[in-house]
Amino acid sequence: FTRSSPGKLEYQVTLDDPGTYTSPWTAVFPLDYEPEYGMFEYACHEGNYGLPNSLRGARAAEARATKKP
Repeated sequence: FTRSSPGKLEYQVTLDDPGTYTSPWTAVFPLDYEPEYGMFEYACHEGNYGLPNSLRGARAAEARATKKP
């Protein structure tokens, strides 16, 4: 990530995988600042139980809501 100017951020990544590509290549994504949008750190989600637990809770709530007395 590089701040290219006030209100602008540039994300650049270079892929170098000789087993897949004939040569390295680079992608650049310009990002504009939006005051209403929060940017969060990208992090690996291995071992993150938040989403499965949230979905499990939602399914349990749905089951209770549709259960006939």
